Amino acid sequence: KAECLSSETFQLFMAIQHLLKYYRMLEESDRATMKFSEFHTWFRPVVHLWLHVAEFKAVQMVNRAVRLDKAVKVSNALSYSTSAVDVSTTISQIITFAHQLSWPCALARYVFLTSIMESIL
Repeated sequence: KAECLSSETFQLFMAIQHLLKYYRMLEESDRATMKFSEFHTWFRPVVHLWLHVAEFKAVQMVNRAVRLDKAVKVSNALSYSTSAVDVSTTISQIITFAHQLSWPCALARYVFLTSIMESIL
C-alpha cells in the first residue's frame, strides 16, 4: 500500500511540475497571485518514501542481476558480464529519477541521489 501511495504521490508531483512550466509563462502579475513556485515544499514529507521505494527497487535489481550473472563472449578476446550491463541500467534509472525530481535545492538533490547510490554500491 505504501508503494502504491508513493507512486501516486510521485505522479502528482510530476504532473504539478509539468504545470509549473506553464505557470512560468504567465505574466508576473498573474504569477504573484498564485504562489505556485514553491510547490515542491508540499511534497517534502514524502520524498523520503520515494527514496525508500527507489532504493528498495534498485537493491533488488542489483541483487537479481548478480544472482543471474552470466559471462557473454563477444569474441575470442572479449567477454562481458550481464550483471555489469544490468547494474549500469539501474544506475542510469536512478539518475533519471533524480533528474525527474528536479528538486530546486541542489544540496538536497545531491543528498537524495547519494543516499540511493550508497545503498546499492
